[in-house]
Amino acid sequence: MIGKNFYWDGQSIMHQTADFRIALSDVQWRKLKVSDDKQDIIGYHGTLTGPTFARGRSIVLEGLIIATTRAQTSMGMDRLDIMFALQGIPSTVEEKEFKIIDEQDRERSIKCKVDLPVDYEIEDDNDHNDGALRRWRVTLFAQDPKFYSLIASVFEGIEGNYGGFQFPTAMSSQRNMSYNEINCITTSNADEPVKISINVVTSIFTPLTIYNVTANKWFMLNIDAVEGDVIIIDAKNQTATKNGINILGTRVPGSQRPTVKGMTKYVIYDVSGGIYNTDFQVTVSFNNSLL
Repeated sequence: MIGKNFYWDGQSIMHQTADFRIALSDVQWRKLKVSDDKQDIIGYHGTLTGPTFARGRSIVLEGLIIATTRAQTSMGMDRLDIMFALQGIPSTVEEKEFKIIDEQDRERSIKCKVDLPVDYEIEDDNDHNDGALRRWRVTLFAQDPKFYSLIASVFEGIEGNYGGFQFPTAMSSQRNMSYNEINCITTSNADEPVKISINVVTSIFTPLTIYNVTANKWFMLNIDAVEGDVIIIDAKNQTATKNGINILGTRVPGSQRPTVKGMTKYVIYDVSGGIYNTDFQVTVSFNNSLL
């Protein structure tokens, strides 16, 4: 079991009172549900395969209720029943945060629903004895299989004669770069959507293009902007705004939301070419994730 502290909906799962103790014996949180497009090659030996895709994450929690009397054991069961209760409103899926703090003190969270409610077993079939240990088990499911870091990686680009800067080095070391490149570094093992904030210093003329050089993908908006405008492109929430007003309708067909993975290089420009630091200030932020 990797992880030293586990939380569900803001509450520590491991819990101790004067009457009972709830302990965790195993947490299976690294298991992914996956699928691909395997199919037999008709008339030949072998199988055609396609990419493997993550289809959600199943998390299984197992533990013990440790108490001296049966009444105290029942108190522990009451706490677990309330903590992992099934949702009461059937019209929407109720997701709560499952958070892990691992042995390196990294905090990660994921949104889950209760997939299988709490189930109990009697230790060694001795339910007739006071203080018998109760085993418990609950299964959670997350449709978004990524664990997200609770600490956002934020980089600012405001220096350089040509608007060039590279993360995470100091901005002053980039003064002689000749291109308006943004080099993002992430520890995520999957594509991570980013949030890009552009503060306009002079003006931007349509179209505004954010080009992912590494992946050869682009995101383009048919917009103009003047001094003081703030453009925010939030790829995770799939929104784009200018001064708080929705501009996603100006998105050019074929645009793909900006993401980072490993070292990712971006170039930002408008119809006149590269946008330099005299034209804008940019902040790129994202939460590293684990798939």
